Amino acid sequence: MNIRNYPFLAALSFVFMQFIFIFSVSAQNFSSIPSDKTKYWVFFSQKDTTDYDYTFAVSAKTIENRKLQKLPLRQYSDISVSEKFVQKVENSVTDKSIVKSKWLNAISIYLNEEEAIRVQNLPFVTHLQALTTKWKPLSYSKIQKRKMGKAMEQLELSILKKENLTGKGVTIGVIDAGFYGSDKSNYLKHLDTSRVLGMRDFVNPKQKDLFREKETSDDSHGATVLEMIGGYNDDKDNSNQVGAASEAQFYLARTDHGVTETRSEEDFWVAAMEWMDSSGVKLINTSLGYSVGFDDKKEDYDTKQMDGKTSVVSKAVNMAFNEKGILIVVSAGNEGWDKWKIVSTPGDSPFALSIGATNGAGLKMGYSSIGADFVEFLKPNVACYSLTGTSFSAPNITGFAACLWQKSPKATNKEIFEAIEKSASLYPFGNNFIGYGIPKASNAIKILDGKKIKTTIKEVEEKGNSFKFDLKAGERYVVFHKQDKRIVVEQDSEKAASRKDIKITLKRPKDTNFSTIYIDGVGGFEIEWK
Repeated sequence: MNIRNYPFLAALSFVFMQFIFIFSVSAQNFSSIPSDKTKYWVFFSQKDTTDYDYTFAVSAKTIENRKLQKLPLRQYSDISVSEKFVQKVENSVTDKSIVKSKWLNAISIYLNEEEAIRVQNLPFVTHLQALTTKWKPLSYSKIQKRKMGKAMEQLELSILKKENLTGKGVTIGVIDAGFYGSDKSNYLKHLDTSRVLGMRDFVNPKQKDLFREKETSDDSHGATVLEMIGGYNDDKDNSNQVGAASEAQFYLARTDHGVTETRSEEDFWVAAMEWMDSSGVKLINTSLGYSVGFDDKKEDYDTKQMDGKTSVVSKAVNMAFNEKGILIVVSAGNEGWDKWKIVSTPGDSPFALSIGATNGAGLKMGYSSIGADFVEFLKPNVACYSLTGTSFSAPNITGFAACLWQKSPKATNKEIFEAIEKSASLYPFGNNFIGYGIPKASNAIKILDGKKIKTTIKEVEEKGNSFKFDLKAGERYVVFHKQDKRIVVEQDSEKAASRKDIKITLKRPKDTNFSTIYIDGVGGFEIEWK
């Protein structure tokens, strides 16, 4: 972002003074954290509701958003934690609280074993929960930047541009590992103080300018995410647009300390969500996820806890979606090749729009995490192209969502969520590799206009062990073979020569009971093998 007149920090300071933050974050020197201590959430039993006035708890924009979506204006989760309780906890231990979460009615704090027992026995404490660590977002490359247009092609950016949908009037929150270098990006020259409404570093509150200050090599990750949500080259015909929401506004939060931190920053992530809600944000992108990584392996998440309701961050997503009217777009994770394999939290929430990654043909990228087989709901929800990580597929869908919200500003987060899913290439035959497939702007616009979308995938019962279909010159098909209606056992793809039609004979693989065939731009077949 090449800010020509740079009254940036002064302007942001003024903006921050306009909001009352119901949570607080204490600066902490990470190098001074005692090795014998664990970071915990401490949950309280009640709040002080005396003289509570919601008009002082959230911004006018938040109130406007809730009115549009017919949500309660006065919400218990907006009330701050009891300072009396916080003081009693802090008086019984040696450390100060780090994050005070109004949504969770909890604080995060470092405790040793003796302190944890002492705090658990306080009469107003319901329970303690240890925080866990994160997966590191994959780094981007020059190749990734050059090929960002592939996802925009899949999502039909040209149709959004034809409809003059650029995210204008939509405010997007981005929670990431840092935004260093945004001021130097050729794709972000158009951002200025009227577009970046606030930025906050929850890990190190002393850092005020996230574009020009950094602590780790990961601090530039969010800059690429910003490019992919709303970046373009400021040339005459804007032909090099790489993000759908080039006219959106932003709140930016750094919640991840980078590769050197051994303990998680889940508490900072929740605090950032609360800040953004209080500021009036209703669309949030995050490329962070949590699964394993503790030095003490006993404190890692178990895969069975990726059920959409166990982790604190998933609970926060559930609350944000159902009570606050926020749509949270989350990268599914990059563990597809690892032992872990499945979508990490908070992408495991049934109310998170979790985004997987495809290759150019539309098959799942090898690294992209898959949906767990022990939950009843579909994960990931949708997918699109990304060469080097789901961190860079999620932002494309976030920009896509911003354009849809620009088109239908009175739509609820649930309606935007459903429009994205129903517009996708495989709908309604989703799978745990790429969800409902790749969203299509042409379909999403029709859905928001109240028009019905015809299902182009035909259901077929096949009593034999092979299925034949025609593939016209230049067409490509992808197939997902499934053990049931959702769980994929293998995937494949083939393209016909540019000048020759071919006939495909699809063989039924072992342990396959369903197969989804999709021919891009044409439709396909949902085969039930008998």
